[in-house]
Amino acid sequence: MIVGCPHKFEFAARKLGAHVDYVVVNDLADDTFFARIIVSVNGERMEIDSRPSDAIALAVRVQVPIYAEDTV
Repeated sequence: MIVGCPHKFEFAARKLGAHVDYVVVNDLADDTFFARIIVSVNGERMEIDSRPSDAIALAVRVQVPIYAEDTV
């Protein structure tokens, strides 16, 4: 799943009853960073692809941890 700006994600998360657990900057390829937003929905964990800037902005707004893979 790919999500646009953080405000849209927050709106969708509320409607789905999702809880943001954390975000992770998980890859660097061709000088481009990639990130994932980790959420829980009905007890099931999901990973959502996101632009790092959006993922970090969301994490700051909802006060969850921000991680980076060692390879990044």
